[in-house]
Amino acid sequence: MLDYCRMRYNLLTNAGHWFPGAKADQAHTLDLSQCLAHSPHAGQIPQFLTEAHQLLVGTEVKRLSQQ
Repeated sequence: MLDYCRMRYNLLTNAGHWFPGAKADQAHTLDLSQCLAHSPHAGQIPQFLTEAHQLLVGTEVKRLSQQ
């Protein structure tokens, strides 16, 4: 499952409009306070994003049609 997650994560920002999203490499620079205002885990989520990025980042993946 980890390999699948890495593949999908590394498609972010590299697969066009059909796979929107952004990697979490800049999460520490964002002010997430407004979107996390009602979360009981607001203090932990930025760290979780950073850890997820470190675990999943790898070689960029292209769509099959672009290979």
